[in-house]
Amino acid sequence: MRNVSRKRRPHSAPQLPNKRQPSGLGEGAANSHTNRDRRRGNAMVEFSLVFILFSGMTLGFCQLAFWIWARTALHYSVQQAARFSVTGRVRNGLGHVDSIKSVVRENAGGLLSYPNAADDIHVEFYDESGNLTTRNDGGNTVVVSVRDFELPIISVIPDFGLPKDPLDIEVSAVQKLEPYATPPAL
Repeated sequence: MRNVSRKRRPHSAPQLPNKRQPSGLGEGAANSHTNRDRRRGNAMVEFSLVFILFSGMTLGFCQLAFWIWARTALHYSVQQAARFSVTGRVRNGLGHVDSIKSVVRENAGGLLSYPNAADDIHVEFYDESGNLTTRNDGGNTVVVSVRDFELPIISVIPDFGLPKDPLDIEVSAVQKLEPYATPPAL
């Protein structure tokens, strides 16, 4: 028999799965968690900054939409009151000016439902030469207006030096009164 010597292979370390192997300081399984946590922290900071800006813009657009709606509703109400005043009609038990003011309040979409709303509604008459008069004769011009109406600011954001004063809205409508035989009582 022949003596056959087998070549021995050198002993090798077991192969680890295909994962990143620690190769020195600053790397390894413990450090990969801190990088992931750091990225999560960055995402939370970015989200909070974007959320604050987005919320501010949303509130700003809501305030703008509310102001546009309020101005439109008040303008519609004074237009209706001016049309009502042209014919010289009055409401039961009210004079001409108080009837006009009641039409403004009814058509204002609830904006003029507070007790002193009549103080913000103004009815003025002008004669044919453009002078202010207290008479509502036919042929005169009536100006129905809402002045000094204060629309509150929607605010849930702390004061950053921005004005907190309410927004003032002023609207008016002008009509020429029809010529009628006897003007209604003011």
